[in-house]
Amino acid sequence: MKNKKLKYLFSFSLAIAPVAIIASCNSTNDNKTTGDEGKALSKDEAANLDVSKISTPEELEKTINNNLNITVASIKDLPEDRWKGLFAGDIQLTSDIKLNIDGPLKDKFKVNIDGVFNPQSAKVANQTGKTTVHLSISPIDNDKIVIKKKIELSGFQTSPFGSGADNKIPFDPADSLVSSEKSKYVKADQYTRFVMDSEKYLANLNRQWEIKGKRSDEKASTDNAAKYDKIAKELNLDTYNDAFSKGFTVPKYGANGNVEGLNINTNGIPGYGLSWVDASGRNSFQLTGLARTLPNEKYKQAALQTLGISFSDLVPETEGINKGKSLSTMGTIWIMDYELPENGKQPTKFYFGTNAHVAEGLDKAKTLSLMKVNEEIVERNKIRTSKFEERLEDFSLYFDENKPAAKVVFWAKDYLNSSPKEYLSSELREKFKDVEEMSDFAVIEIDFSKVTGFGVIADGKTVEKYNSAKGKAEETAKILTNNYAGKESEHVKFKSTSYLKKYEPIDFPLSGKIGNDKDSLYIVGYPRSDADYFLNEYQDAAEIAARKESRSLWVNGDSGWYGKLVKTETGPELAPELLDKISRGNYLSYQIGYRNFGDKPGLADVFITHPLNDDGSLYKGKDGKQYFSYGLNYMPRFYAPFGGSSGSSVRTDKNELLSVYYYSNANAGTGYSAAFRSEGFDYKGLYGKYNLEEYDLIYGGGKNQKSSYREELKKLYPNMKTKLFSEGLNKIPEEFKFKK
Repeated sequence: MKNKKLKYLFSFSLAIAPVAIIASCNSTNDNKTTGDEGKALSKDEAANLDVSKISTPEELEKTINNNLNITVASIKDLPEDRWKGLFAGDIQLTSDIKLNIDGPLKDKFKVNIDGVFNPQSAKVANQTGKTTVHLSISPIDNDKIVIKKKIELSGFQTSPFGSGADNKIPFDPADSLVSSEKSKYVKADQYTRFVMDSEKYLANLNRQWEIKGKRSDEKASTDNAAKYDKIAKELNLDTYNDAFSKGFTVPKYGANGNVEGLNINTNGIPGYGLSWVDASGRNSFQLTGLARTLPNEKYKQAALQTLGISFSDLVPETEGINKGKSLSTMGTIWIMDYELPENGKQPTKFYFGTNAHVAEGLDKAKTLSLMKVNEEIVERNKIRTSKFEERLEDFSLYFDENKPAAKVVFWAKDYLNSSPKEYLSSELREKFKDVEEMSDFAVIEIDFSKVTGFGVIADGKTVEKYNSAKGKAEETAKILTNNYAGKESEHVKFKSTSYLKKYEPIDFPLSGKIGNDKDSLYIVGYPRSDADYFLNEYQDAAEIAARKESRSLWVNGDSGWYGKLVKTETGPELAPELLDKISRGNYLSYQIGYRNFGDKPGLADVFITHPLNDDGSLYKGKDGKQYFSYGLNYMPRFYAPFGGSSGSSVRTDKNELLSVYYYSNANAGTGYSAAFRSEGFDYKGLYGKYNLEEYDLIYGGGKNQKSSYREELKKLYPNMKTKLFSEGLNKIPEEFKFKK
């Protein structure tokens, strides 16, 4: 994906969570692994050895002893004499490691890197200067016989605070409230909880700024900060000093004490850590969600309406060293609307929601693939990664290059008459004079009448059962959408009231039973399998080897449920308490580094909290224009997957679409999703003239809004009627009209 930015899922920095490794035999030599004692083979003996006769891990271990030597050749392309300058906690991905494999049997066995697992946490790795590379070794043609080895590495740079090269200190849930405070916390209101969390969170954060260097913008005077704090407390927001330390947008005051404009932090973000509430009683290294499992029927329903998309486009001839090359994009899309057909026919023109950063380049796509689950998928049972799962079907669509089947009909870019830059300080107003706002959302039209044919692969095999539908638009659309149009009761809606306006339905209790009157949230996406830490080193060896070419269905579930929900015909049913938990979706995160609404966990005005990419840069689209992140955002609990999950929808129990997911921070166990609707928020002059605007990205009608999905579709098809707009595109349904 071209113009990747740190803020987006295709390029975020991910720490791979540690997985317990039970090895048949481990070797712990410094920077290398070899066998223990065994017969060394001659060159001829090695050449004549038939490894296909190896039938057990013990035989494999005995065979390679003293005949296979594995060393680390480089880390991040640096040789050993230079990698010692790295921090161990920064060595995170298998692609960081290059191995040197030698010995008589080097051509007889395959060595895969399972992961780089830091001791306890990245913070501890940076403090100790140690980390471990875990390996799988198997015969070249037999992935079923596997042994495990590990190479323990030491001597890296160390930091007393546990910071890495970016000077950010990874947060540790152990730094949270002590037990005696937790009872008080549970009984407190949300803003009091926020204040309690902030004290320890900000103490750690301020140490990071001491290492990283202060923000370049000047802090407010004591008097102006006090004035800010008075209003902020009334609104249940951060104090000035806390907002400044979090890297949030803050007001700049003039000599008269009035707000002159807003200062944005352009120095890059500080570190973000987990919420102890989210991590309580769970593996703090596995808070990014649940892989390849649909806990209940509503997750299955969401999965049947969600697809993985991938396409490739050509870089223009004018664009540098990559010109003329094919670039691939992958993401997640979901069904949101379709054109109502005439005369009782099946619809063939569908509209899918996703991220703007996923949809970039679709207009030049040379290939287009859609991956879906079929209706045979069973909730609670484990699903395999996409290359090995027969119920995950990958359709390659064929179309005339001059009549592309897919196009973008709505970008949530520059959709307001007002502009965030109007509210900035004079210096930043000039610096960002050409910058507008965006929410990371786009709507893709796929016209199946323009699909001339398709090919289908599942579990690595060609699927032929759909051959009769090739060249038939109605049948093709019905198959790819799992007959969405025919399931009237399962059609999506959009939530007409945001949780900013009414938070109580999503405010779940921290103790006791969660009532049926509470909303819960459902998210399904298709990240690449790189960070699927649920894969078993023995049972899933082939999937581990292929994870860079596979995708893992991912949901916002508790990672502790993995493998424990399986239905069996003869086995006992799950405990009632667990059945109750898995009968719902999940909730919003308590992480406080990304949110500015103190009394509403999981909510943020992203122009205040995170308007730029992680490195302080702006989002740049393929149109060459630059944008601030803008609007109401939601932060889901237990959902921070790897690249490919971009575009996942966030929906309620009632199948009401709430937001679209676009940004992950695995170290914080959460991310951002852009809300489809905001009723706005009045900051009472805290930020001068700036207030969060009202808008609706689907229906339009906000006070200062100039575009929406409805309005852009109307420009293309003035007389069209769709499932969402059955009376035509001129009319906003009553429940979505903003009250004056």
